[in-house]
Formats: sequence, structure tokens, C-alpha cells
Amino acid sequence: MLRGLSQKPRWPLEAPNYFHCAPKTGSTTLYYILSKHRDFCAARGKEPNFYYDDEYYSRGEGYFWKDRFSHYKGEKIAGDFSTSYIYSPSYSSGDEYKKCIGRIFKTRTPRHTYFSTCIRHPLMWHWSHYLHRVRNVDGFRALPPATGSFEAYLEERQSSGKLVTFEDQVRFLKRTFWGPIARRNLLILIYERDVGPDLSIAYSKICNLLSIDPANFEPIRGITSSERIESQEIVTEWRGPGTLADIRANRAYLPAVYRVDSDGVSQKGDSFSRGDIIIERDPRHISVIRNLDVATKRRYLGHYESMTTSLTIDEVVELNARFFRNATSELSRLLGGSIVEWEEGRLNPPKIEKVQPSYL
Repeated sequence: MLRGLSQKPRWPLEAPNYFHCAPKTGSTTLYYILSKHRDFCAARGKEPNFYYDDEYYSRGEGYFWKDRFSHYKGEKIAGDFSTSYIYSPSYSSGDEYKKCIGRIFKTRTPRHTYFSTCIRHPLMWHWSHYLHRVRNVDGFRALPPATGSFEAYLEERQSSGKLVTFEDQVRFLKRTFWGPIARRNLLILIYERDVGPDLSIAYSKICNLLSIDPANFEPIRGITSSERIESQEIVTEWRGPGTLADIRANRAYLPAVYRVDSDGVSQKGDSFSRGDIIIERDPRHISVIRNLDVATKRRYLGHYESMTTSLTIDEVVELNARFFRNATSELSRLLGGSIVEWEEGRLNPPKIEKVQPSYL
């Protein structure tokens, strides 16, 4: 399928030549950092989803380039960080990633395209996904109504066939990047080894993959805009590998959910009345749920109280044995053998922070 395509890269670029597709593994922070590299042009908006969105894709790569890369000034690398090319909750079937990757390589070859992903221990990936859903108001409403616990979330994902483990994606990528030349353009990071301890490790490996100097970037200092604080997407400081000061994006937290006993107005101007339920992400970002009967209000409040905010080592071991033992073994084999960081007792899921109510 790929042999008839041109083996010469287009220069200057007319389409992205680097893809980092790795949901829930620090990709937002990597996007912020790499966008500051002088040889790297990041798409405007972290996740364009061009090769996933059928309507967008129908407009052609030329439209995509003008829409998301109009700021391109001859950089060596143009990067797309859409996680949907590997996984999306909106997939109608589990293998839609094949459609996305197939579209990417319809007009380019793996020999001249760089691709990276990051694999996280399946239990830890789902823990991160759970915290993301808990953090977002819409995700909170989407969780099972009877209980909001992490165990119930895993049971719901398993029963609906959405327990993601990424073995198939790893196999497919290895088949796509076949041969010694193409294989050099594929980087598979392991979150617990390359991202979790120090994101500088992943940054340096990606720069090595792309043959760009890790030191050739604009430092990030003191980004504290209120908009980014609200969305919890903030990189406060980055001075290069080995000087990581404070990098965090999409930080997980548990929103406050409570019943108000008096009328009032939020800091952003949202009014609420006595008896309403408030879901608060921060004092300026709330959702007001009105006109609920007593039983529904109790369910909302009970749902919040049952949220899992931390996991013990024993719980990690038990849940992994119950839901992911086979997947973890197969992923380890595909990734080259035993992964020390995945051994029992070494996984350490972070404790989620709770938002304190502002309008009680």
C-alpha cells in the first residue's frame, strides 16, 4: 500500500510530519513545551483531530495546513498532538485508530514521518481517565448514578467493552513502522519510566527522535493567566532538561458538590437559589442544577461522597489482578520484556485534591 508513494519528504512542509498520540500520559504538557522549541511548529490547538473527524478530513490536508499551521515559518518539524488517532471515548468501534493512522499514511510514508506514543500501566491509565471524568462537570454526570467509585467505573467500562489496554494499538504501530529505517521513526515511551519521574526524559527522547537540539527553545517562565488556571492547563516554568521546576497540565481534582441553603450569586455572575445543587470546580467555575426532587438530590450528593480519592497499594494489586493481569503481561512482552516500574508494589497513584465549597 505504501510502496507507490513518494519517498522524498516535502520541503518546506505542507502537512505535519510528527504525531504524538498518547492520551492521559502528559501529552498536554509536552505540547506546551515543544511548542517553545525553535525547530518545532505545533498545531494551533493541541488536538486538531483532522485525521479522525470525517467532515474535517473531507476538506483536505491543504485546508488543514492553512487552518492549523498558518504560523509555520520553515521549522524542521510540524507536530499534531491529537490523542484521537490512538484512542477516543467517542469511538463507535474499538479499532477506529486504524482508520486514523491509515489516513495519516495515505499521503506520506513511515520512512519520513515521526510518530510517538506513550503507554501507561493499564490500571494507572484508567485511574487518570477516571480522575479526568470526575474533574469535568459533564464527566461527573456521565458516571454511573448509583456510585461514583473507581471500582464501579472499571466495572462499567468492562461491561460496556471499553476497558482500554492498548495492546492492539502497539501491535498495529509496529506493523506500520516495519523495517529498520521506518522503525527508527517510531518512539514508544513508557509513562512510569519516561514521564512520571521527570517529564524531561520524554522531552529529550522526543528531541532525539526528531533530530532537534533539546536546548534550542524559548524558556517558559511564570504563565499564570486566569484562563489557564481555571482550565487547570498551566505550565508555570520550564527551563530545559534537568531544570524542571513546576510543570503540570490537566491536574486532577475532585469538584465540590453540595446543596446551598440560601440564594446567592457566584463570582462569575451565576445565580442560585436555596435548595439548588452546585458542582464547583473553582469559585469562578460552577454549574447549578435546579428543580430536582429530594431523591435525585440525595443521589447527587451520595454520588459525590462515594468518589474514590486515593488507592492503597493493596487496592492497586487487587484491581490489577481482577481487571488487567493478562493485558499487563502482554504489553510488557510487546514493549520488550519486564517493565520494572510496573511490578507490584511500585505503582503509586496520586491522591486527588478536593475543591473546598465557596458558597455554603
